[in-house]
Amino acid sequence: MKKMPSRLGASALALALAATAAHAQTSPLLPGAVTVTIYGKVNTPLANNTYVDGNATPISIEQFPLTISAGADSGTPLLTETLPTTGTGVNVGIVGEYGSSSEGTILVSGDGRFLTFGGYDGNLAENGAPSGGYGGSNTAEAQSTCANVPRISALLNIATGALDSSTVSNDIYNTNNPRGVYTQNGSAVYLSGQGAGKTDEGGLYLDPVGNNTTAGGSAPTGIFNVVSTRTVSAWNIDAANGVASTTPNLYYAADQNSSSKGTLTGLFEYTGLPTASEGSNTGTRITPASGTVNGTSVNFSPEGYFFANPTTLYIADTGDPKAGGTGAGGIQKWGFNGTSWVLLYEFANPSGFVAASSATSASHGETGMEAIAGQVVNGVASLYAVSYTAGDADPNGLYGVTDTVSFTTAAQASGEAVVQLAASATDMNFKGVAITPAAAPATDTPTMPQWALLGLAALLFAFAARLLPALRR
Repeated sequence: MKKMPSRLGASALALALAATAAHAQTSPLLPGAVTVTIYGKVNTPLANNTYVDGNATPISIEQFPLTISAGADSGTPLLTETLPTTGTGVNVGIVGEYGSSSEGTILVSGDGRFLTFGGYDGNLAENGAPSGGYGGSNTAEAQSTCANVPRISALLNIATGALDSSTVSNDIYNTNNPRGVYTQNGSAVYLSGQGAGKTDEGGLYLDPVGNNTTAGGSAPTGIFNVVSTRTVSAWNIDAANGVASTTPNLYYAADQNSSSKGTLTGLFEYTGLPTASEGSNTGTRITPASGTVNGTSVNFSPEGYFFANPTTLYIADTGDPKAGGTGAGGIQKWGFNGTSWVLLYEFANPSGFVAASSATSASHGETGMEAIAGQVVNGVASLYAVSYTAGDADPNGLYGVTDTVSFTTAAQASGEAVVQLAASATDMNFKGVAITPAAAPATDTPTMPQWALLGLAALLFAFAARLLPALRR
């Protein structure tokens, strides 16, 4: 009995220290804000202050206010955090590939606790990758022929700022890039990306959080690996029938046309959250690969998407269709007519964009949108999108538009226009976009910052040290 206080103090100290070591710590994110991922210098420039296509780059998080109005382009974020490029404990440092056209997607978890995204191990040379590593190599991680460049699935706790980058896979997406990561509740992640061929390490995978194949973990479970895929997420919507669902269904976007990597374009739905291979089953097609826009036949290039309700869908189209030909580009609004999904209208790209009809041949400029997030208040959807560029390292922007959800024709929406909210600087690109929940949900990770945990541990240790001699007298 006399030794119990000593054990209590030691245990509290151990738990507190373990809590601080379990996750790399950044600042808590602001609730109810537009959140973007940024590749490039931000606050961490290269020695020569110039990023080129293929550089390893830190990944930063910036947050902007939920405001959409003409002339709102202040370019001033409310919060900026650069994620750690070196590891702590089971977590590895994380970087991206500058100029990679389909990386950087950021998503809110199904339970609203996390932001999720993919990347690469920040300490590349340690893992057998080409020399140079973070901040110096011109060898793109994704295109490296080295099979031991780990892909990282990261979960950033919105309420605490704790970063979990312990999920590591060095056996998928070889010679190409991870495009998206999604988790329903923080226990497992769905990954999406492109591999070396149409049946080689590309497509959708399911991986338990904390599984590290470089440390003896098992290979992720392949879900759909016939072609490469883009954004993956889950919604409590049965889009195939245009109704709400009490359980989440898994969705993914695909834009692929290649003899070596397969042909598949559109938005697709699986019933439920699959945990085993779907083989060649694509799921239910929600949107087609091509259609007519303003009287012109175009090929679609879907990447990001947002369901305003079970019968209204917004898609970020890059305007760079892999099937070739004319692209659409921009933000599209789709509606369910009781039988199928039809394109209602699209929002014209703002001035300064390369014309959508030139998207497949233009070498530079913004051609469409690659990421989208939204929220609906009183029947009005506020949409935020990141532009897609024809040149990998071209500067881009964060854009916004408000749309009355019940509108079904372009004539009704004629007064709605896309405006620029922020422009990327030289050596910096916006990549993904999400909206943090207005009130951060409860979390199962420590809510106190590191300094508070360490302070508490020190107090408990001092208390035990002073009490133990008294009990021994």
